[in-house]
Amino acid sequence: MFKRTTGLAACVLALLFGVGDSARAQAQAASGREVSAATRIENVRIKARGIESVFSRLSLDYDIPVGLEVADSEDELATYQLNLKDGTLSDLLTQFTAQHERYAWEIRDGVVNIFPKDRYRDTLFKDLLETKLSRFAVKKNTSCWDLARSLVATPEIKQVLDARGTRYRERNFSGAYIPQVGREFTLDVSDVALRPLLNKVIGTSPTARFWLVTRNSYDQTIFLNLNARHEGLPPGVTLPPIPQLNDR
Repeated sequence: MFKRTTGLAACVLALLFGVGDSARAQAQAASGREVSAATRIENVRIKARGIESVFSRLSLDYDIPVGLEVADSEDELATYQLNLKDGTLSDLLTQFTAQHERYAWEIRDGVVNIFPKDRYRDTLFKDLLETKLSRFAVKKNTSCWDLARSLVATPEIKQVLDARGTRYRERNFSGAYIPQVGREFTLDVSDVALRPLLNKVIGTSPTARFWLVTRNSYDQTIFLNLNARHEGLPPGVTLPPIPQLNDR
C-alpha cells in the first residue's frame, strides 16, 4: 500500500512540476548563473511555437540566463527547435543561428544574448537597449512584471517611447505562480544602459533567467518582460509555463 501511494505521489509531482527530459537535463556551470561559450550542456530537446517560447524554456529548464531581442516582423507562430545531445553552449547557439540567419548570438557578462542582425533589427529596440538610466533600484520581493513596469516608467525609457510615438503594453497572464526576481534580491545601479542592466538582473538574481523585448503583434506596442524559476524548486525542475496572450 505504501509503495502504491508513493508511486501515485511521484506521478502527481511530475505532472504538477512538469518534469520532462529537458527539465531533467542541466547545464554544467550553473553555480553562479554565469555561463561561457564553453559551458557544457547535454540532452537539449526543445520544440516550441515562437522564438520567445523556445529560449524561455532553455533559460528556465537548463538554468541558463538568456536575453532575447526579437527581430522585426518575427512570425510568432513559427516553430523553433533546439537539439543537442552533448556539447557546449557555443555548439548549441551556433547551430541555431546557422539554421536561422536573421539571428546572431554572443555572451555578455556571463549572459547569453540572442539578437537580430542589423538588417532584421527593430531600430526602436536598438535605441531602447542602449538607453542609459541615471539610476535604477530593485527592492526585495519584486515580481518580474513589477520590475518591467518600473523600467518602462523611468524618464529615460519614457522619453524614447514618446519620441517614437510608441507605448508599452503588457500581456494577459494566467497561472498560480507570479515570477519573482528573488525574495531577498536587491539591486541599485546608476548610469547603466538597459541591456547591461537586464543582463545583470538575470545573471545575479537567484531566480530570474530570461528577459525579452518584442512587439505585440496585435497593435505593434512594445512588450518588455522577465521570466523566472520558482525560488523553492531545485535545478532541473520547473513549473508549467504560464500562457501569454495578447489583449484583443
